[in-house]
Parts: sequence; structure tokens; C-alpha cells
Amino acid sequence: MIGLDASVKTEGLLDASFNSGTIAKSIISNTVLTDFLKAIKEEDAPIERFEGVQIEQIPGSISSFSLLTPYLSMLKPGQAVEAGDFDISLDKLDATLSKAKGYLEFRGRQEGKGDVVLRFNRMALKNNYRPSDLLKMNLTLYAVYVASAESMIWWPTRSLVRRDLRSWTIQTTRMSKFRPSLSSYQSWPCMTFSWRGCPPMATKVYVFFGPDSAFDELVSSKTEESDYTVRYLDAIRIYNTKIRAAQFVTPGAFEDMPERVDNCVVKSTDFGSVLSHVVSSFASILESTFEMDRLFVQNPPSRALKSLESSCDISDLKIIYHEYPQLKREDLQPIYESLHQKVLGQQESKKALVTSLYKLIVMSDERPSVVLFYGPSGVGKTETGKCLSEAIGGELTRVQFSMMQTSEAYEYLFGAEHSKASFARDLLGRESNVVLIDEFDKVQPSLYNMFYQLFDEGKYVDTNYEVDARGVLFLLTSNFPSEKAARKALGSAMFSRISACIGFEDLNPEDKARIAESRFDEVMGKLNEDERATIEASNILAWFIENAGRYDNMRTLKNKVEKAVFERLSAPIINVGPRVIDDPGE
Repeated sequence: MIGLDASVKTEGLLDASFNSGTIAKSIISNTVLTDFLKAIKEEDAPIERFEGVQIEQIPGSISSFSLLTPYLSMLKPGQAVEAGDFDISLDKLDATLSKAKGYLEFRGRQEGKGDVVLRFNRMALKNNYRPSDLLKMNLTLYAVYVASAESMIWWPTRSLVRRDLRSWTIQTTRMSKFRPSLSSYQSWPCMTFSWRGCPPMATKVYVFFGPDSAFDELVSSKTEESDYTVRYLDAIRIYNTKIRAAQFVTPGAFEDMPERVDNCVVKSTDFGSVLSHVVSSFASILESTFEMDRLFVQNPPSRALKSLESSCDISDLKIIYHEYPQLKREDLQPIYESLHQKVLGQQESKKALVTSLYKLIVMSDERPSVVLFYGPSGVGKTETGKCLSEAIGGELTRVQFSMMQTSEAYEYLFGAEHSKASFARDLLGRESNVVLIDEFDKVQPSLYNMFYQLFDEGKYVDTNYEVDARGVLFLLTSNFPSEKAARKALGSAMFSRISACIGFEDLNPEDKARIAESRFDEVMGKLNEDERATIEASNILAWFIENAGRYDNMRTLKNKVEKAVFERLSAPIINVGPRVIDDPGE
């Protein structure tokens, strides 16, 4: 067995961490395990312990094919592909590869160390585990060192064929002290090779954390229009084609495929289009596809970043964090003027906001600033956030928890599959340093702990990403009637992390009438001349100006104005009814 540390949890009854050595001693008492446990304690034992190793497939190897061939058994028996003078039976590939090689080899990437090749005995996997599970599990491995090499035994970038193996040197380990259990060592499933001298994936690798607009500017500044640039998803298609061609020995399959490109561009959204194992093997897959001068990667998940860091020379890897404009004293006057123009009423709220922002500019450090807006719906809280974002520079990032059920909110905050939307990914891609969390009062209290470190230190970590959010201005909108009610509902732990509270009041009838008239004019600007004449002849505007005070929510008021206009325009169509066509050719 492979030595491993395991954490086990039994539903409602058991929650404890077990050390595999303790379990092994108490449950299993065979000779192999006894020798193993003794051997790993010896100072000069030829055994090495590996922790935190990221296991990846070696593209183009028999082991990588073995991850796919089990699925070929579902094909109709007898299907085959041509391979020169003979055909290959697809439904028998899995059984053939299993008999041909008794072990599987995978690459192990170690952060800050060299790569290794890990060899696993096929028969060692128990309890219905399969080779593909090794790529997903967090294991502690015990291995025997058996050989070293000056170059890779399998490098499919250009030719997908085996390289000369004459440079390999087999090392013999003296095992006289362990002679009684020598046969046990031979049965251990995991052995290692050192792996050195790999060709570089790219001359320069740029990892960028920030918005699309800034990433596009980076790529544009480092490339030329005449460059051969490949998008990541195109690179994946080329990789898959090469793997299939190598597996089925397809003549001429590589003729139209690039051996080398100038640039490969990986956008943040590209990661959502590939499977999990592709993210974990991010660097090795690109290495196996083609050589490149420059690789550009935007907002990679943590696993992809680790894959890059372990495969690139540190001098070739440049990590860039987008510098967001920070709120400054000279921004306050434009902010106040923008609020006065775009947000009707709320004079006291505007004054309190500018005062609070001034204090935050002077007194704050690198930590985020958190401002809570409270008051009734549709009175200008969201519009205020937009004005702030525009004044600082960039589009507002808006998160709406009211649209999520509890399970959706949990996955959004903690991170589920890398392909799904998440709070961390939205923070990484924000265009400005203003983030509006709409209807924060709808967030379940059980999820508050995900905001503690974010609001305290500006650091946010989920399953797939780690985000630096220092200097961000978080605006939390809510429908709390007062600051006292907000404190009671949020609890002291959350409320103490809020930098300022700004109250918004219901608008007076005059301001509501102005909002109705503004929306009416906006709709009229989109109509043609005949449509405008029809609406101007109606009393729609006059009615809403007179009755605007009846509405508590300004979103509802705006929607009602739109509905009234289009009901009047569509009335002739509805009243006439459908036309009856007697002549099919009419």
C-alpha cells in the first residue's frame, strides 16, 4: 500500500483524524506492512516521503492513454481503426494496455523542487479506486528511488515519439539491512525517477491578475499584429488532436499543426470551458502542444498557477497585479457633483457619504473600506454606487445575493467547480475598486464568516482562487430601517467590520415626479416620430406626475411608466386582432 495520512468523517457519529500508521498497526498485521513500517523509520532507508505533490498525467504516454481506454469498452464490439498494415480493435485497447504494462507512470510536480516520475503498480489500487483518482487525491507518498535521467523519456511536443534512452543511469541501492523484506520493496506500488532537463514551455510567461480591459492592453503591448497568436481553447483542440493521432498512428496528422507559435493567450473565461484535470495539468498540456515565445494567462485558478510555477524557471515567470485607481481627496468634489446630478433627493445621505469618504481617505490603510447603505428599496442606493465607481474609474462590480438560494450562495462564496461563477472570480475580474454587494441583508448569517478576513485584511480565499482586495471600497446595500436595526440583525462580529453607515430616506412627491418624468423622456427618445406623436397625445406623463407620490419603490415607478407607454402603442394591434389571410400568396 502507499502510505498516506487520511481524514475520515462519519455522518453524525464520528469526526476524527487518523494516522495511517496507527490504523495499519491495529488492523493489518501482514509481513509486508510490518517491514514497511520498520523501514521508514531507519535513517538510511532508501525510502523518500513526498507531501504536497501534484500528480499529473504525462501527455502521450501509455499511462495517459490508460485513463481513456476504459471508456472504449462501451463501443460496439469489432470497431477498429486502420494502423498501416493492420487494424486496431478499439474495444480491446484497455485490456491490451493492462496486460502490456504492469505499472503506470505519472509526473509529480513539487513546488520549489524538481519534477519526479511516480510509478504505481496497477494491482495496488484497492476499494474501487482507479488510476484517474490519483490525479484528484491529496496523498502522502512513500517511494523507493530507482533511477535518474538527463532528459525526459517522453517529450511529445514535436514528434510524439520516444527519445534516445542511452543517457539513463540505473542506480543500485544497497539493501543488506533490509534483506528480509527485499521482496516487500519490490511489491510497493510507488517508485520515483528524477526528471531534469525539460525544454522550457515558453521564453516568457506573463500571469496577470485583473480585468479584461487591462489584460487585453498587456497582450497588445507585448505582441505584434504579424505574430502567430493562438487562443487557449484552440491550443487544447490541437493537443487533443495530437493525442488522438499518436494513439491511433494517424499518418499526416501533424502536417497542418504548428510546431511553434509566437504567443498563446489564456483568458479567465477559458478555464470554465475545460475539465478539472486539464486545469491541474495546465502547464504540462501546453508543454506537450507546441513551443511558444510568450504565454499570457489571466486570473488562473490556484491549481493552474501552481502547475505553472512548478514548470517554469522563476526568471521566465512574471506575475502582474493590476493597479486599480484609489479614492483620493481630489475625487470628492466630482463625486459630490455627480451624485447631485444623478441621484434625486437624499441630500443628507450625500453629505454623510462625502464626509465618510473623506475620513476613509485620510485614516484608512491598505485594508478595504466597508460602507453600509440602509433604507427603503429604489431610492438611489445602487445609483450612488455607480456614481462612485464612475468617479474613481471603471465599471461597477455588482453582486446580488437576493437572486441566490442558500445552496447557490454557499457555492458562490466558497467556490465549487472551477467552471462555475464565484465571488472570488468576480473580484479578480473587477474593472474598478468599487464593489457593490446588493441586498446584503439577504445574506444568510451562516455565510458571514467568509467576509471576515476579506473586510479585515483584504484577502479572500475559496476553493479555486486567492484574491488580493486591499484598497477596495465595498458598498453594502440593505433595507434595514435604521442603523440600530442593522446592528441587531448583523451581529457585533459583522457590524464591527463596517467602516460607515449611510441612511437613505423615502423620496418626497416632487422628487418622485421628477424620476417619473426622467424615465418618460428616456423612453420617448427611443420611439419614432409617429410613436412619439401617439404618446404625446395621451395623458400618461401628466398622470404619473400627479400620482408619483403613491409609489414607494422607484424601480416600480419606472417600470410602470414604461408599461403605460407600450400598452398605449400596442393597443391598436390588440384591438384589431389577428388578420385572416384568404390568399396564401398575399
